[in-house]
Amino acid sequence: MKWETKGQLAKALNNGNNKKVCDIILSNEMDMQAWDMFVFGMDLNKSDDYMSLYDKLFP
Repeated sequence: MKWETKGQLAKALNNGNNKKVCDIILSNEMDMQAWDMFVFGMDLNKSDDYMSLYDKLFP
């Protein structure tokens, strides 16, 4: 994933914009750093927001 996209991912995670987070993850190839950013930045209180990622997380 490009640095610019990682910046967008971090900003979306910090703002709680889970729809944008999912859109970024689904439309980009994730590397280990991007996955780390997602895992440590996600809000588990809103875990239902991440259901669209299920197929990407558990292929």
